[in-house]
Amino acid sequence: MKAIDDPNLFLFGSSCDFGMLIDDWKIILKKIDSIDLTEIELDEKSYNKDFDDYVETDFHQINRKGYLVTLMILFEDEIKRICDLLYDIESLKLKQSELKGNNLERFRIYITRVANLDTGINENEFETIHAITEVRNCIVHSNSLLQQFKGANSIIKLSKTLDGISINDDLLEITLEFCLKCADIISTFIDKVYDAALKRYPE
Repeated sequence: MKAIDDPNLFLFGSSCDFGMLIDDWKIILKKIDSIDLTEIELDEKSYNKDFDDYVETDFHQINRKGYLVTLMILFEDEIKRICDLLYDIESLKLKQSELKGNNLERFRIYITRVANLDTGINENEFETIHAITEVRNCIVHSNSLLQQFKGANSIIKLSKTLDGISINDDLLEITLEFCLKCADIISTFIDKVYDAALKRYPE
């Protein structure tokens, strides 16, 4: 069966799959973040005196930042999937990949101008998604260092509206709560898009 044969089924199924995936990843993140590494028994011969410092700082930051990077990969895959579904369902003449800009910019143009879908997503919501993307970019491309990172202003602005971002000696650090909030923001954003599409294609 193709998406064009039953648009509601494909759109609803994709919406549910993404929502459950995000929920599952949140559970995994919280489980890992709750691990108390100080209770791990270490071989005295291999023990490094710097281990305690690593436990207090690096381990949880690596885990949280890895989660955020994964979250944004899932998000970008999903917005591409939505565009591809609409392309097939509505036999649109233009593919999202043919547009210029980054992933979010192409998605916004495709949804509003090509598919003419009224999602109700406002400018602030798009800006927040963009800022979260810049946090991901800083982690991946600048090793979490804001100095000379071109998207630093977006991150600083986000830190004033969303708790859980701190900048210490130019190093970006994030909390568990920040990661979970980002997941909720992403989930709500995607839900709005699918809800708009499902209104166009009811059962």
